[in-house]
Amino acid sequence: MLIDSIRLAFTTFSKIPVGRPAWSGKNMRYLLCAFPLVGVVIGGVQLSWLRLADAFALSDLLRGTVAALLPALLTGGIHLDGFCDTCDALASHAAPERRREILKDPHTGAFAVIGVVIYMSAYLGFASSLPRTLAAELFFCVGFVLSRAVSGFLVYALPPAAEGMAKSTRDAAQSGTERRVAALFEMWFGLCAVAIFFIAAPLGGGVTAGISALLAALVPAGIVRFQALRRFGGMSGDLAGWYLQMAELMTLAAVALVSAFAAHI
Repeated sequence: MLIDSIRLAFTTFSKIPVGRPAWSGKNMRYLLCAFPLVGVVIGGVQLSWLRLADAFALSDLLRGTVAALLPALLTGGIHLDGFCDTCDALASHAAPERRREILKDPHTGAFAVIGVVIYMSAYLGFASSLPRTLAAELFFCVGFVLSRAVSGFLVYALPPAAEGMAKSTRDAAQSGTERRVAALFEMWFGLCAVAIFFIAAPLGGGVTAGISALLAALVPAGIVRFQALRRFGGMSGDLAGWYLQMAELMTLAAVALVSAFAAHI
C-alpha cells in the first residue's frame, strides 16, 4: 500500500515515470506523506545540474535558466497551473464562491499571465545569482522537499473549500490514519531541519542561511492559511500549488541574497 502511495504521488505530481497504480482509498491514504519524495528527486536532479554547471564553468545565465526550467519540466507544470489559477482568483476581488469558480475555470486570465511572467523572471534572476558553493546549492535543493512537506500538511490540516482532489486526498489521509500521517509529516520536517542545520551549514553556508531558507518556506504557509480561510472558504489544490511555487521562489531568494551578503562582509 505504501509503495503504491509513493508511485501514485509521482504519477500525480510529476512526469517521472514510475508506472501508474490504481486510484483507490488505500493508495491515496499516504499520498500526501509521499509527496515530499517527489521533492527529493527534483532536488537531486537540480543539485546534479548545478554541480555539473559548476564543474564545466557554464555561464551564470545558462546555469540559472536550466535551474528555473527544471522544476516545471519535471512536474509537468501542475503546480504552476495552480499558481496561475490562484493569481486570477485573487485579482478578481470577488466573493469566495466566485473565487472558487475562477479556480475551476480552464481559461487563462490576464493576471495569470502577468503573474507567471513575473514569477519566472524573478526565479531566473535569483537562480543566476545563486553562489557556486555546495552549501548554497544544498540549502536551495532542500527547499524542494520542505515546500512539498508543508504543502501536503496544509492540504491535510486545513478544511477543504469544495469537492476536488485536495478534499479527496485529505479525506483519504484522515480515514483512520491520523496519527500515522501526522507522524510522517513530523518526520519530513525533522529531516529537512537536519539537512539544513547539520549537513549544509558545516560546508560553509552558515546558520543564518539555513534559518532564512526555513523561514522562507514557512512564511508563505501563513499567507496561504489566511487566503484559504478568509478569501476562498477553505483549502484547495490550486492554493497548495500557489504555496509551493512561492515557497520555492522565496527559499531560492533567501539563499541567494543571504549568501551574497555574507560573502561581502
